Amino acid sequence: MRPLDHLMARALSGDADYVRAALEDNPGLLGERDMFGSGVAPAAVYGGHPELLELPEFSGWSPDIITAAELGDTAAVGRVLAADPALATAFVGATTALHAAAAASLRPRRSRPAAG
Repeated sequence: MRPLDHLMARALSGDADYVRAALEDNPGLLGERDMFGSGVAPAAVYGGHPELLELPEFSGWSPDIITAAELGDTAAVGRVLAADPALATAFVGATTALHAAAAASLRPRRSRPAAG
């Protein structure tokens, strides 16, 4: 497995220590995608661990148009499109922001257990 695959598996499971260490060693992993087109941030969110995006290693990180759409981050999508409106219909690999948003809406998200 590649370093990204290990990182995504740990992000899915909520292993903050591993995620932090992996991103300290290789911050470029934040921008990489696996063979299915997903990345670290979506793995954390879909795994029920959006708090991982609050780690210091994510500070300063801005999602690209595909990741922002996949995460449902409308503010980030708006910022990206304000800077470059052509990205609304641009393909990144085999997908567009619309494809990413639509696919993400169909994925079940793991819910975190209620506190208490």
